[in-house]
Amino acid sequence: MKSEVEAKVTQARSWWDPLVGDGWEAKITLFGRTRTAPHWSIDQRTIEDHLVYLVLENGVWGEFGGREWSLKPGGMLWLSPGVRHTFRVLDPSQSMELFNLRFQLSAPWSAPEPFFVKGKAWEHRDAMEELWKEQRWGPHPHPLRIKARLYLLLESLFREESQERSAFAPADLDRLWDILGEDPQLRMGVRELAESLDMKVGDFSRVFKEHFGLAPKIWVARERVNRVAESLEISNDSIAEIAEAFAYPDVYSLGKQFKRFLGVSPGQYRRRIRSS
Repeated sequence: MKSEVEAKVTQARSWWDPLVGDGWEAKITLFGRTRTAPHWSIDQRTIEDHLVYLVLENGVWGEFGGREWSLKPGGMLWLSPGVRHTFRVLDPSQSMELFNLRFQLSAPWSAPEPFFVKGKAWEHRDAMEELWKEQRWGPHPHPLRIKARLYLLLESLFREESQERSAFAPADLDRLWDILGEDPQLRMGVRELAESLDMKVGDFSRVFKEHFGLAPKIWVARERVNRVAESLEISNDSIAEIAEAFAYPDVYSLGKQFKRFLGVSPGQYRRRIRSS
């Protein structure tokens, strides 16, 4: 008989399977960094798209799923197609700024619940920024890059537990982002990251997972793949040279990690980008 943990893992894999590999396409129908009017509201609406909000300033009050919700800056929500919702600005005396993303998927995919709300989701801001930039890049954004960045955003949202974050102090987060920015190939391991914040490895791993929803090893592996993808796009280095630069033991190890997170091999990714 399966344990409760094993059952949850099996369920997560079953609903995520349609988005692994090449058998799906994504279409962004609306995406913007929007500043609303002070009295902005939406009343009892349903749409046929997936909807994602990330609040940047002010806040949003919403009613959906039989409950009332309020999100302040850093709050994020996802609604599946067909969920009836009502929204309004939390403080009607001021405008609100948010990322507003609507998209469609060709795969018959749905998460275990029809909506998802996170009170603190600043860790997803970079993914939203990159997706927004990609969508605005030129008159014809490359569909493979759009798909890859959307996959990374969804994967980061739904692979983690939906729990409130507590964790690093602001100074710790600032230091962590500085360290990661100074190490573009992400060669540092978990031990080095922990030591740079004067933390024990066990404490760092626990706090990191509480804050970001993923173990630091998995988060770094995913982010490294994202940076490899950027290198494949802009450089003429061979895949073997890129693997060495990003501290992968060999091309096989890079390919395995790359396909795990983006669903295609590095060579396939580069060919598709350059054939466009």
